Amino acid sequence: MISNVHTELLQELGSVNDWPFGGWDEFNNGSHKSNANLNALYAKKLKAKNCTPNSPDTYTNCPNFKRYTIFKLNGEKLANAGWDLNSPFYTSYIILLQNGALLSTTFRSNAGGGYRWDLYSLKIPVMYRIDVNGEQKPNTMGRDIFTFALYDGENTLNPFRGFKDSPNDCNKDDIGWTCAERLLRNGWKMDY
Repeated sequence: MISNVHTELLQELGSVNDWPFGGWDEFNNGSHKSNANLNALYAKKLKAKNCTPNSPDTYTNCPNFKRYTIFKLNGEKLANAGWDLNSPFYTSYIILLQNGALLSTTFRSNAGGGYRWDLYSLKIPVMYRIDVNGEQKPNTMGRDIFTFALYDGENTLNPFRGFKDSPNDCNKDDIGWTCAERLLRNGWKMDY
């Protein structure tokens, strides 16, 4: 479903390298020149609620949505990985799908000059996390939360390939960022 929407956006906006990434201050100009507007396009095409954060604890269009803790595969809390990350440097947006799944889009830059340097160094303009069962437990990376990315120069949605310091972290002793890629390679067997 998300891959189909990505294909539609490629047809409308052109190559990912040409997508007009920006930030909150560009939202009201009525164009696609902002991260918020790109996220709104995803929500519209997914026929889902665009839960735009208007404070760390409240979301427009999703009054009942509350932040919840995300866990690593090893059981530890994943710091700074809640579903808000809405500081000037973390430009994440939440989409609530009709089936209750949550999609988070995190952009590497915002119009205020802020960068997610980890995404910038990996040449990722947009990272996606999907919690396939929403707020229901276990809320654990690699179990019900999976990460995908758009990479510079590639127009396909791909499983996240990992951070430079932990390229293969899909195991019971680590975080689980790369589990979508491992599942794809291993015939969708959750053998970790």
